[in-house]
Amino acid sequence: MGTSHGVAIGLAVTATGATGAIGRATALRLLEQGWRVDLTGREPRRFDSAVTSAGGHYVRSDRFDSNQLAEVVGEGADLLVDCACYSAQHASALVPFARDADSTVMVSSKAVYVDEWGHHSNTAE
Repeated sequence: MGTSHGVAIGLAVTATGATGAIGRATALRLLEQGWRVDLTGREPRRFDSAVTSAGGHYVRSDRFDSNQLAEVVGEGADLLVDCACYSAQHASALVPFARDADSTVMVSSKAVYVDEWGHHSNTAE
C-alpha cells in the first residue's frame, strides 16, 4: 500500500453516512484517487448509482448496530470516514472501530441542513 503522485494505491476506506451529499462527494473523490471504498447506509434506495458505477461498494448498515458495523469494517481500514457525525453519540458508536483504522475522519456538518425558513441547527432562535 502507498501513494504514487498523490494517488492512493491499494488503500481501503470505509465511509459511514455515505448516502447523503457529503458522503457521495467524498466517495467519488476517493474513488477517483484510486481508493477501494466501502460505504454504509440504512436505505438501499438512497445508494447512489454514480458511486457504484465508479467502483464504490454499498453495504446496508445502521451506525448504531455494532454487529453490522463490525461486518463492514472487518479487520480495519486504512481510512474510516464518518460523513454524518452530528453528535457525541454518533462519534462514540465508531470509537471501537476507529482503533482498527490507520486514520479516522469525523465530518460534523449538520448545519448544512436547513428548514423552509432557512434555519439550521446553529441558528440562534
